Amino acid sequence: MSQGDGQSRRPLSKVEYVLERLRDDIQSGAVAAGSNLRQQELAARYGVSATPVREALRLLEADGTITYSQHRGVVVSELKPQEIHDLYRLRSAAEGSTVEAAVQRLEPEQMERIVAAHDRLAATEGKGDATDLSHLNREFHFAIYGAVSPIVSNFIGQLWTALPARLTIWEVESQAKVLLAEHREILDAIVRGDAAEAGRLMAAHVMTSEHFRQVQQGS
Repeated sequence: MSQGDGQSRRPLSKVEYVLERLRDDIQSGAVAAGSNLRQQELAARYGVSATPVREALRLLEADGTITYSQHRGVVVSELKPQEIHDLYRLRSAAEGSTVEAAVQRLEPEQMERIVAAHDRLAATEGKGDATDLSHLNREFHFAIYGAVSPIVSNFIGQLWTALPARLTIWEVESQAKVLLAEHREILDAIVRGDAAEAGRLMAAHVMTSEHFRQVQQGS
């Protein structure tokens, strides 16, 4: 989830609910880059009126996730290759630094949450529905980031949403197994309390994701 994944929190307003669902659907590829977003269809999809959908779309436009086209209406933004690379570099730096900070302040229950999220994804052995695997992957990452602060995890969540996927890298079993192996290395460093190594491994892990994305897109 976008706002402090894995942690207890206040109930979401309707606007926040729609915004979170849209961010998750765009990031996972369930709503593809370049696709049209129609208010009435989104309202039906999320079980709300058009008003919170309209406000959520306004917020997504403000951060560049969607754009308005005179001829096509509301469209999920498509990024240029250099913009994608820049976002991965920013993610790598931010997530590596956040993991390092998280290791230095983890409480026992937070550690349990991280291990449980890892175990749920590891149990799949990289097989199964790609969208489900992508969501489990997100749970693991944000169980870590949420240990720092909601502000930090929300910021990283926005970076994830800014990289909407046409295809999830979890669709390719060989790639999924590499990512799972890297997760295990990150978790081992976290359990050991090696903050610097955990941060370094996470930064490298993000760039592995970029490499697999490039492979899939043939670039």
